[in-house]
Amino acid sequence: MTKLVVERLGLVEEGEVEAILATLRRLYEAVREPPSLVYVVLASSRSLFNLFMSSIHLNYEVASTPGFEGFEAAHDAYTGVPRLALCLEELRKLPSRAVDGVVLHEAAHTVLHGSLDSYLPASGALRAAEALDPRLSLELTYIAASSVKDWEATELLVNLGFREEAKAYALHVLSKRGGLEAEWRMAVEAGVPLLHLAELLKPLCCASPLLSDEVVAGSCDAYLAHLPASASKALRELVEKPSWMRGRGLWGRVEALLKCLAELKGLIEAGGASPPQPPSP
Repeated sequence: MTKLVVERLGLVEEGEVEAILATLRRLYEAVREPPSLVYVVLASSRSLFNLFMSSIHLNYEVASTPGFEGFEAAHDAYTGVPRLALCLEELRKLPSRAVDGVVLHEAAHTVLHGSLDSYLPASGALRAAEALDPRLSLELTYIAASSVKDWEATELLVNLGFREEAKAYALHVLSKRGGLEAEWRMAVEAGVPLLHLAELLKPLCCASPLLSDEVVAGSCDAYLAHLPASASKALRELVEKPSWMRGRGLWGRVEALLKCLAELKGLIEAGGASPPQPPSP
């Protein structure tokens, strides 16, 4: 049985705690080898959630750029024990199925990525990112790792029978399309279109095991609608490419995904997925 140690930040209602713990236990009872211990941090507000996540990055000297802005949940294992953090203020805005999806998704990470090894990049992945762009190797490694982890989490949930909850979560993350067009143009102007394309991988990989569902597939298309058609098609094909999914373990998949990104970079540089020129001032 998994021991759940709860830390409350701010005013947290007991009913909310019990509902979240019940959802977590649904997954832990379904997996063959659940974690023996999980820390659960429940923040009542966005400000407290952000403050907690900032302190984690500071205290453990996390090298990657903090990736919690705009999200309502996060996971880590920097202490060697899996931990998930939830922002209740944001969860209260979501439909109940989407809330279950968020909680189960983070719980899947505690099952799959609950050791420090999941946060220490293997040398092969680092070399692949360095070959892509030495200036952005850290960001690209972090993005690829997050993307693969999300694919693995969704794959686990689907295989365990939590398909509808996984779908609700995937649709939720794919709905966050505000500002994408502006971000794309800024990336083009800065000469780093590949970085923007890589940043789109996390929600796309999260949705990848569900692409046989027409609604999910349509949401992926909408998520990529701000890109030139050739770039959108190339990125969608990359996400569905089985080669990186067959990589050996987490870091083998990360390395393979980065190598697929190198192929996409080559396509961009060859003009096969050319970014549009920004409008004249």
